[in-house]
Amino acid sequence: MRPEPEPWTTSRGTIVVAGILSLGAGYLAIRNAADQALARTAPERAAHFAPASGTALAGLALNHTTANDGMVDAVGRNLLRRSLRLAPLLATPLVVAGLDASAGNDEPKARALFREAERRDPRSVIARYWLFDDAMQRGDYASGLAEAGPLMALQPLSRDPMITYLTALLTVPQAKRALIGELRREPSWRNTFVQEAASSPSRIAALQELMTLAPSQRPGEARDEQRMVIQGLAAQGDFAGAYRLWQESLPAGKAPAVVGIYNGTFAALPGVPPFNWRYPSARLGVGVPVQNAQAADQTGLQIHFSGDSPAVLARQTVVVPVGRYTLNYQLQTMKPLSADAPAIEARVDCLKPRKRLARVATADLGTTPRTLSLPFTTTDGCEAIAIQFSAIPGLSPGLSLDATLNGVALKKAP
Repeated sequence: MRPEPEPWTTSRGTIVVAGILSLGAGYLAIRNAADQALARTAPERAAHFAPASGTALAGLALNHTTANDGMVDAVGRNLLRRSLRLAPLLATPLVVAGLDASAGNDEPKARALFREAERRDPRSVIARYWLFDDAMQRGDYASGLAEAGPLMALQPLSRDPMITYLTALLTVPQAKRALIGELRREPSWRNTFVQEAASSPSRIAALQELMTLAPSQRPGEARDEQRMVIQGLAAQGDFAGAYRLWQESLPAGKAPAVVGIYNGTFAALPGVPPFNWRYPSARLGVGVPVQNAQAADQTGLQIHFSGDSPAVLARQTVVVPVGRYTLNYQLQTMKPLSADAPAIEARVDCLKPRKRLARVATADLGTTPRTLSLPFTTTDGCEAIAIQFSAIPGLSPGLSLDATLNGVALKKAP
């Protein structure tokens, strides 16, 4: 009588078979991973796998065509046929065929091939670049701009030249509608685009119009863009335009009712430079504004200076009509200072044309608040002035200055 097989015998056989299958699957997985890795970086080596994969053959075809100035010869066509037979859904063979059609000036065929290649492989840089260039040359700016963001993401080094190219579109009237549409979608390149365009005198006006038609829906980015446009207009000398946009950017009820010094107590009022104060030395702790102070005697610009070279404490651009003015301000020190101690300099300059209008340096300050005045006159052609306060070293080395600047105001003579 034949003995019954023990239960563990069947289980052991199953395990052995499963182990063999898993080893085979592991080998295939490793081979496929190695093949795929080499197929993109070194198709010549990957083609030596037996059999060569469609990806490796397609890579060989692309390299061969690129070396042949984009023309597909008999060798290239043979590689294409073999790669498509092995991997019919690959994008690379279509890229090669598209290059061949483009080299033969068959643009419709090339366009169709590259579109299908992009559909199959959205990361195909060659397909996207060709479609971008083709759309721009045909004036299809909307299609071209749709490729810009993915291209910059795929090729980070292309970001700067691409942004330069896109800002040049501001001078192309036909591109305006496409730019508006793309900017409304909040592309990843929007902020860089605005920054680049705002630094160009020939494009700032067009950028301002574009920002009006396609404002950012993200409050933080909208403020940054407003700042860049305002400062760009001011940098190119359009102070009146920059000032109007600056007033519009302020929250309701915060815009100054009359032209003059804004934020004379150095509080945390809304509004970006240059029409609000800029504090060049604040990061060094030389001049720091008191923020959110409620009491009048707790506001002002706190000055701590002991340097051996001048430090600009605060600077503001003001748009004023022609006339005679007096700049009033208040200074107070923590301890009495002699005439050879560091001083506070007040200065008024015309920005366009550039001209010094008035300057005074005050050193012998006391602990009692002292109101000082600096008269000056603007003439025809002076579109804006700069009010600036600086700390300058004293005659005796080693002396420091701890003071408060407050109550800055501009008064026009009748």
